[in-house]
Amino acid sequence: MAGLISYCFRNGEGRILSAKNESISMLPASNMKIISGYAAYRTLGPQFTLKTKFACEDHRLLISGDPCPLLGSEDLSKMLSEMNVKSLDNMVFDNTVMDNSQFGYGWEIDDIGACYQSRIVPYAINEGCTDSADNIISPLLQSEEVHAKCRYSVPDQYYNFSYSIGKVLGAKNGPTYEINEVENVGNVYVHQERLTDILKHIEIHSCNFSIEVLTKYLSYIEGERKGNWNDSVEIIGKMISKMGINTEGIRIVDGSGLSRHNLLTTSFLSEFIWNVGKEGDYDFIHFLPSPGNGTISGRLADLKEMNINAKTGSFSYCSSLSGYIGKLDVYFSIFLNNFNLDDSEIASKVDDTLRSFVNGNL
Repeated sequence: MAGLISYCFRNGEGRILSAKNESISMLPASNMKIISGYAAYRTLGPQFTLKTKFACEDHRLLISGDPCPLLGSEDLSKMLSEMNVKSLDNMVFDNTVMDNSQFGYGWEIDDIGACYQSRIVPYAINEGCTDSADNIISPLLQSEEVHAKCRYSVPDQYYNFSYSIGKVLGAKNGPTYEINEVENVGNVYVHQERLTDILKHIEIHSCNFSIEVLTKYLSYIEGERKGNWNDSVEIIGKMISKMGINTEGIRIVDGSGLSRHNLLTTSFLSEFIWNVGKEGDYDFIHFLPSPGNGTISGRLADLKEMNINAKTGSFSYCSSLSGYIGKLDVYFSIFLNNFNLDDSEIASKVDDTLRSFVNGNL
């Protein structure tokens, strides 16, 4: 099948300046994170902080409260030291925050074991990533090292958490663990993660784990129910309806874009980003990478002076790039699907499309 290219560029008033195949439904890949990330930003608010509770009772560690998607090995060391924990026999992970579904609808079975498709749970260490296919636990890393050093995911997030604690405590093995409801506890250590820090991490590193944790969390925080994809997608849909955007040909099933069942149009996504700007939420737009950092660190260097913030997206035969050109006050979305080329070659075609617009050739 021949490759299909779609793009849509809008000015500051939302009017289309240039477009091609803009109403055709296509796979957005990680450009989905613009929508789900903004849903978290609007639903929770930019000042929101996630608070995870750790309590130790009789050599038993109880974990409850909000998810902790950015929790790393160094956070464990700090926490256990401040709690004066020397040894543990057992751990309990609270089961009231999310349902037990760890993989989204339409995720590829061939991607199980890859770092970009970690199992989605509320409480994890190093995003459930590891540095070797033979290593079923995470190495002790600084949080900023995870995306640089890890290419695989652990088979059991809770075992990984337990074993990581064992390593920090100098034990041969981790404590036993169970997944159950954690009742209110007394003295607790509170690990805090600011929503804005999580969103920056997601958009810069294109972190699937963190955005899916946030996506499921939306339905927990919005109602008395376990967080789940179906109810969270409904919340995202209601937000889009309030924006008044035409959703014909749009289908959203997860937050990361991993599912091949997500469908967007470039007309829709460029209008969505324009609405973000219209709301004055440029802080969110600036979470998206700019040339020279994040997922576009090696791309678009020649357009750096255009003040571009854009989210990349890719999987086999597909590539996408959507965002904002600050110098031109232009909102854009570009999708390429079904190109039988290497990932870098497809990404180059996306970048060339953006260059053509900037240079007045579209």
